[in-house]
Amino acid sequence: MIKVIEAVKADTHPAHALLLSLQEIRELGKYISSFDGEDVVDVQALHLQTATLFSLARRHLREVGTHHVEGKRRMDETRVQLDAQRTRWRNLEYERADLLEEIRKNDAFESVEDQVNLASEDHFWSQYKAELDDEGKGGAEDTMNGHQLALCRLEFELKERLSLKKELEGLRQEYSRMAAESRKKQVALDALDTRVLAYFQNASAILAEFGVFLNEDEDTAMKDATDGTPTLISVPTDDPEEHGDEGRRGRREDQEDSG
Repeated sequence: MIKVIEAVKADTHPAHALLLSLQEIRELGKYISSFDGEDVVDVQALHLQTATLFSLARRHLREVGTHHVEGKRRMDETRVQLDAQRTRWRNLEYERADLLEEIRKNDAFESVEDQVNLASEDHFWSQYKAELDDEGKGGAEDTMNGHQLALCRLEFELKERLSLKKELEGLRQEYSRMAAESRKKQVALDALDTRVLAYFQNASAILAEFGVFLNEDEDTAMKDATDGTPTLISVPTDDPEEHGDEGRRGRREDQEDSG
């Protein structure tokens, strides 16, 4: 029995020690139950050994309870740590997904510099260096990084476009003025065309009447020529009433001379 008790004492695991103690108590019970009335029994030794085994069993039971509570506490702590690690892992997964999405957006993103048709870099530097020299900031272009250079180019492009927009507004105003003046001249030309057309129509009517008159004189001349009598074709003057008698007198004198 002493060797078993020493083995139980040497064991470090409370549950295993409790199991061995219970086995010793069971063996002791079998040993006591095997006595008969003729056996000599040292009651005091059995009582001491029984008390020792039960004391060890109670101590191991307390150790098992303490170990159980400690194990439960460690398990709770481990569970909390596991939950924290799981939460952290999920957060890392979300952050990873967000980073991948940002990378994808960054790859697909078109910067303003790509969308804006900027002036050439040579033209920019030729103008911008002059502005820096005027502002007393000569040499500042040597310390610019890519971001600052892009901002300066965009600012320069904005100034250039505002200047061009102002010039375009001036040209549009000049165009509007010239268009209004052109419309006025077109109205005057249309009126002049109307008057010229009216004059041409009147002149055509006069020429038509004058042509009929000439045709009648030619017919008369041809008829006189067949008769052997020359005929003088008279040309109308500006005032037929003023020169009518003299014309008729001249024709009669010519006819008498020819007769």
